Amino acid sequence: MKQALLDLLQANSFASLTVADVLREAAVSRASFYFYFSSLTGLLAELARDAVSTLMATYSASLQAARGMSGSAAGSTGSPTWIDTGVRLAAAFWRENGALLRAIVETSSSDPALHGAWREQLDAVAQLFLVDISQDPEATEWFEGRDATTFALVAAILAERLFYMATCGEAPFDDEPTLVSTLIDHWSLTMRGHRA
Repeated sequence: MKQALLDLLQANSFASLTVADVLREAAVSRASFYFYFSSLTGLLAELARDAVSTLMATYSASLQAARGMSGSAAGSTGSPTWIDTGVRLAAAFWRENGALLRAIVETSSSDPALHGAWREQLDAVAQLFLVDISQDPEATEWFEGRDATTFALVAAILAERLFYMATCGEAPFDDEPTLVSTLIDHWSLTMRGHRA
C-alpha cells in the first residue's frame, strides 16, 4: 500500500487521490487498508515517518564513514563537516522522493494527524542537529548563550521548504548544486562563523 501511494504520487497530487485509488493500485481490499491505516493521510504520515527515518539512518552512516576515513571527528580540517554531509544527503534524498515531499508539505497543515507526524519528524531532525552542534567545537562556541533548539528547528524547516520548492521546479531553488552550496555556506556562516 505504501508503494502504491508512492507510485500514484508520481503522476497525481495527493489531494486528488482516494483510498479507492490506492486499493486499485495495490490490489488489496478495503478491509486490508483499514486494518493498517485509519485514512489516506494516515498512510501518508507513515510514509513521512519512513522517509525521515531512512534519511537520518543514511546521514548517521555517512558521518560515521567520514569520521572513519579522516581518523577524527568529521568537521576537522580536510574532512567533510556534518553540515556538508547533511545538506548533500538531504538534497539527494528529496530529489529522489520529491512527490512524497510535495504531498507532505501540501497536506500537513490541513490534517491534524499528518501535522503531528510532520512536527515529530521536524523535531527528530532538529534533535539530530543539536547532537551535531554539541560535537562541533566551533558551533558549540557560537551557540553559547543562544537558543540552539529554536535554531535547529528553523534550519530543519528552512531545508524542507527549500527542497520542496526545488521539487516543484521553482527557480532558482531547482538548481541543486547552487542550492546545496548556498545552504552549506548559510549554515556554516551561522553555526561556525565562517563559510564552508
